[in-house]
Amino acid sequence: MAYANLQITKAEGVGEILIDRDDIRNALAPEVRRDLLACFGDLAYDDQVRVILLSGQGHSFSAGGSIRHFAEQTKKSPQEVREELDEIIQLFQIIPRLTKPVIAAVNGHALGGGCGLALCCDITLASDRASFGFPEITRGFVPALVAVPCLQRVPLKKATELLLSGETLNCSEAVAAGLASRCVPHEELLPAARQLAQRLAGFSPSAIRSLKQLLFTLASSQYESALFTAREVSALMRFSKDFEAGVAEFLGRKEDSK
Repeated sequence: MAYANLQITKAEGVGEILIDRDDIRNALAPEVRRDLLACFGDLAYDDQVRVILLSGQGHSFSAGGSIRHFAEQTKKSPQEVREELDEIIQLFQIIPRLTKPVIAAVNGHALGGGCGLALCCDITLASDRASFGFPEITRGFVPALVAVPCLQRVPLKKATELLLSGETLNCSEAVAAGLASRCVPHEELLPAARQLAQRLAGFSPSAIRSLKQLLFTLASSQYESALFTAREVSALMRFSKDFEAGVAEFLGRKEDSK
């Protein structure tokens, strides 16, 4: 199946997903996240694929939410916003639920929802050009949904600092904080990720499946309920004056820079 916003390749038991929207820094705009949901769903049942590798085109893995889409949300009802946030919840659920390992190859910026997406993957390799962070608070937003995978992967004190400060970490800092598994030179990122993916693809599928199911069960007792609690905070904040002002300021800077 073809996806307008993704490039898909399959070889040696590995299915590669490349987010192909460099024009919006691979932001998780509605059309992108819907393609990702459909693609992960398709690869879950593809017997040729034992491991999934996720990366981004250009200079970004994913810059997170689309600010222009946020501006549109301020004109919608709370229920409409909740329904859109449910798509992000589904994306943050489907990856850890998969019985196939998912490796993120973070080639550049992984910010906001993009950082959350990288954290949802089982293993996260990062280029030495990569950056990780949750800048939402600096724009009057609340990093609600992304806080859930962040708190699962990162110690509480460090997660709190990252979410409250909006600080951006480089590759080495991200590894130290628990946001990434390993930092590699940029030119070696995809070769290293593919080598790892092919190694995992050579293991017993039933053993990998059982281990992933076990890890999900052990880690997810509060994960999914927390996502829906975070959805309510995120939905309500989209109707605050600070949110509207943050969106307007960001879009104003974008227009001035043209």
